[in-house]
Amino acid sequence: MSRIALLFKATPQFEDDNYLRFGKYLYGSHDVTLISVDSLQLQDNQVCGEHLHWHSEFKPGTLVPVADIEPIDQDLLWVLSLGERRSFLDKYQLLYALSKRTHIINSLDALMHLKSKYYLTTRPGLFPQPETHASRNASDLARVIDSKG
Repeated sequence: MSRIALLFKATPQFEDDNYLRFGKYLYGSHDVTLISVDSLQLQDNQVCGEHLHWHSEFKPGTLVPVADIEPIDQDLLWVLSLGERRSFLDKYQLLYALSKRTHIINSLDALMHLKSKYYLTTRPGLFPQPETHASRNASDLARVIDSKG
């Protein structure tokens, strides 16, 4: 029996989403745990998250119970949501650390490129794009605008 963790975006109530469908399908032949992707953290040198061990009562519209923070040590991890954008890089680094110990179904390279603001524009041969400029510094962008007239 495999131990599978499904990373999902936690909400106050369960939503009619793939994490419930996959969990229901996998439960019975596998040990299934839902982990809020936004709860990923490092505790005592271990990547941890809020674990919800699968129950048949998990249905759309029911309240999401309070979860316990536990180390993530499942055999298989499936990222079904990337959660809040503002903490994406932190979560990505924690997932990368986990990838050395557990199998992650999703390619971390693919996850990075799906959330990358620069990837598509740096490959104009593959993905035709208009001339694009980006910077963390607004004055750099203002100079580009001024130089283009």
